[in-house]
Parts: sequence; C-alpha cells; structure tokens
Amino acid sequence: MLPSELLAEATPTIMTPVIQYGFAGMCSVLLFMLFWMVKKLFERDDRNIQVMRELTKVISILDVRTQGLNESLQNLTELVARCSKRGN
Repeated sequence: MLPSELLAEATPTIMTPVIQYGFAGMCSVLLFMLFWMVKKLFERDDRNIQVMRELTKVISILDVRTQGLNESLQNLTELVARCSKRGN
C-alpha cells in the first residue's frame, strides 16, 4: 500500500476525540502527580535540614563538654604522675 492509501483509510472515527481527551486527561493526572511528588520531596528536604541543624548544635555541645573532660583527664594524669614521683 502506498502512504496516500494509508492516509485515506485513516479516516477520523467517533472514538478519536475520546482517545485524545483520554490521553490529555492522563497527561494532566501524571503532571499533577509529578508536581505533588516534587512538593513532598522539598518538604522532606526541609525537615532533613532542620534535623541536621539540631544535630550540629548537639555535636558542638558535645565537643565543648568533651574538651572539658579531656582537660580534666589531662590534669588528673599529671597529678597521678606527680604523686607517683613523690612516692618513689
């Protein structure tokens, strides 16, 4: 068959508008789902950023406390070393 014959056979039917509207409707549903998923993704990112900020604060507090403990342990080690030298 020639292409012109194929085009002549492809006459519009009554179902063509229904199929086109169905395709357009499905595209709009898929676009809605895409935008909804991106919105949820950004909301989750915002929550993750908040959690990371809080964890950073906690880690900095722990760092300060650990520094104090390290200094105390160093002083204790020096004190034990001095006491052991006096005992010998």
